[in-house]
Parts: sequence; C-alpha cells; structure tokens
Amino acid sequence: MENNNIEYSSYSILLDKKIEELQKIKMEIEDAISKLNNNDMYEIMHRRYILYESFTEISENIHRSLRQTFRIHNKAIEKMKETENLN
Repeated sequence: MENNNIEYSSYSILLDKKIEELQKIKMEIEDAISKLNNNDMYEIMHRRYILYESFTEISENIHRSLRQTFRIHNKAIEKMKETENLN
C-alpha cells in the first residue's frame, strides 16, 4: 500500500508540473492574441485557442462565412508570426 502512495505522490508532482507548464503556454498564447490590433482577428483567435470553439462555431458566432473565418484566421497567424519576428 505504501508503494502505491509513493507512486501516486510522484505522479501527482509530475501532473502539477505539467499543468503549470501548460498554464504558462496558455498565458503566452493569450498575450500574443491580445497584441492583435484587429477586432475580427482577435475574436477568431480568442474563440479558437482560448475558448476552443470549432471554426464552424466561430463563423456562426461572428456572423461570417466559414471561408471568411479561415481567411481572417490565416491573416492573424501571419500577423502574429511577423510580430514574433520583430521581437
């Protein structure tokens, strides 16, 4: 039984570290998205990567076609890459 407690404790520590790592990544993503100075780009990226909506859900929620949503998403990705390269 004690061995199981040790394994659980070790696993719990690993999970806590992984959660912390993922929270840091999420904060970095939120920061990058917040730097977009275009409302449509911000809205799409926020809904996709923070709220985890599908592209179909996003296009319905922002009243854009799926094609427009993809186009704006791709422009946002390019803008974020440019911003990253400047830093």
